[in-house]
Amino acid sequence: MTPHPLASTAQGASLEAGDFRLEQTLNVLRVLAQACQTASDRFRVCAEVADSADVKALLTRRGLEYLAAANELQAHQQRLEAMPGGISTDETGAVVGWAPPGGLTGFSELALIEECERGEDTVLEAFADALALPLEPAVKEVTERQRLEAKNGHSQVRTLRDRVRAAA
Repeated sequence: MTPHPLASTAQGASLEAGDFRLEQTLNVLRVLAQACQTASDRFRVCAEVADSADVKALLTRRGLEYLAAANELQAHQQRLEAMPGGISTDETGAVVGWAPPGGLTGFSELALIEECERGEDTVLEAFADALALPLEPAVKEVTERQRLEAKNGHSQVRTLRDRVRAAA
């Protein structure tokens, strides 16, 4: 069986279909992609109801960044699933999920920002959990890079939250 190029490991061995490491890597990719998609949805919905241009702009940008992250993770997943004898999956892994309790009607901009910040906490936790596992190098690299991007974006959201809180 020819190993997929993304499936090499640090020890020089390769991941193959049916290998626990391949299944674990695919599960990590599914969970992270779902977490990023959920964060993207959260930011998009909150941006739609935000009033001020700066809040709307930051929430929109962060939502698009999470959407791009989810797409990148899904592309890695699809390439690994496409390897000869690869396992195909329809499940999304752990469901991070988000729905605004009672909708967003009446949410202040501060509450919208805080809701997005909680979502980023969830994403950062998912990345930390993933990086605690033995991942193949390409997946570990993209996971670490995306964790750093999420952490930097989280700092921007906190800064905005603090500014809005101080103005209230």
